[in-house]
Amino acid sequence: MTALLLALAVAIVNACILLRDRVAKKAAEQKGTTASGRGDVIFVLLFLGFLIYAVWARGFLAGVGLTFLTCLGTVLVAALLDGWLTPWLRKRMGVAEAKPQPEPAPAPPEPPAREATAEERIWRIRDSIQELENAKDATIALLEAPSGMDTAWRDMWIGDAKEAYYSVVAAWEMLKGASEKRERAGNARSLLDAARSRTAQWASELRSLGTDQARRLEAQLNAAFEKCYEQFSVELAPYEEKPEVKPPEHRIIRVSADHYELPCSVCGKISVVFRVGKPADWEKPETYLLYSGITGGIYPGLNIQLAEKALGLLEKGDLAALHSYMEEAQALEDGIDAYCPQCDAIFCWQHYNAYETYDEGFYDCTYGTCPQGHRRIIDD
Repeated sequence: MTALLLALAVAIVNACILLRDRVAKKAAEQKGTTASGRGDVIFVLLFLGFLIYAVWARGFLAGVGLTFLTCLGTVLVAALLDGWLTPWLRKRMGVAEAKPQPEPAPAPPEPPAREATAEERIWRIRDSIQELENAKDATIALLEAPSGMDTAWRDMWIGDAKEAYYSVVAAWEMLKGASEKRERAGNARSLLDAARSRTAQWASELRSLGTDQARRLEAQLNAAFEKCYEQFSVELAPYEEKPEVKPPEHRIIRVSADHYELPCSVCGKISVVFRVGKPADWEKPETYLLYSGITGGIYPGLNIQLAEKALGLLEKGDLAALHSYMEEAQALEDGIDAYCPQCDAIFCWQHYNAYETYDEGFYDCTYGTCPQGHRRIIDD
């Protein structure tokens, strides 16, 4: 019984020492000094003394166990006394109450990023044009390097590269003034489309060189031009009229007995014309069967003897037979260029997704791919 009472007394005393030392250390921090540490020494000595006594009085195992219980008792007593003893000790030692720190004010929201103006975006296209200029300069340097290439061919290919590049520059100049004069947007589009064709020609010339350097330069050229083209298209869009896409009521339009027009089956744009007459500026008195399609201007000089059957097939509405007839009669090598045989339909340049190809800098052919994915050579 004596040992248990002594253990309780030691627990109470050590709990008080713990609480006092904690307040003393806080007071020393506020004063900028160091706590003496005497409480720690007394705390340890009391436990050691009690351990020795407990072992002597109860034996080793019982003494160690009783000392462990005293440690737990110290913690429990300290928790019980903390509520009223700590404030009293703070007051006695002059320890200021810790004031709660105010929460930091939230950072002001970042202002939304300002959208670039049209003028700023158009000016930034110059960075992409610079990449195209780098491709031009690299092409000229490659062609001017000693290689045994024919001088006339070299000069022609250098001219093609310059023509493509300066067409893009001219389109950019037109685009800058589109906000003042709307027609400049149309001029910019025309120059850009011409540049696309010239760039394809330029790329074919690089491809024909067959070297790794030329292939890398071709890839650089195509990437630079496509980047320019996309940026131009975005800025031109607000100025370009977007006609209503409406299929035509009739797939063959009879203007007169010797004049027929074929509209695009998607948008209704007139894509093919057959008529009897004379080409403009021709002095010959003869009349011809005149044909115009999506890949070029009017084909002069189609034999007038073709007219009767061709116009008869148009009157019947038989485009498939007309297409085959023009091929078989060798009037049009690839038949009606705007015609898709699988769809039995006419498409304009845009909806036939037509594009020109070049071989060693010379025009090779034009391919068309209809909305259903049917692809063929429409001009060779």
